[in-house]
Amino acid sequence: MKSMIFVDSSVFLKHFLEGDKRVLKFLEENQGNLVTCDIVVNEVVYVLMKQYIMNKYNLKHYDAIEAMKEEEMFREAFEAAKVFFVVLNAIGCDVIPNARYTSMVKCMEKFSLLPNDALIVATCIDHGIRKIATFDIDFKKIDFLEFIEL
Repeated sequence: MKSMIFVDSSVFLKHFLEGDKRVLKFLEENQGNLVTCDIVVNEVVYVLMKQYIMNKYNLKHYDAIEAMKEEEMFREAFEAAKVFFVVLNAIGCDVIPNARYTSMVKCMEKFSLLPNDALIVATCIDHGIRKIATFDIDFKKIDFLEFIEL
């Protein structure tokens, strides 16, 4: 059995926002061995929704966030972002629970990581995951994680 590979939000966003072919190839080749966690789902859905509104209505970052507070805009953006859930299912990527915040704090202290990255590292520790696919170089300093470059 292949070891599980944690997929960071940067990989999904590179696919959705830039159409990066390397990402699609990687996801297809590793179907069934991919995992991510709740915080990554949160990050990806948020960015996809915001980017949809920014692009469609030619709005700046904070204006798009304000626009999404209107129910119609929210629903429109959420419908567009749901493609992410389709992709998760298609590649057999399991969404595992985040580590507890106390583990996140320990990882922040030990590795000098920002909260979301520390939460991802803590989640990998909790689930025995030793590989991470990401474009975020902050994960290179985590000695127990094999950094998969795409």
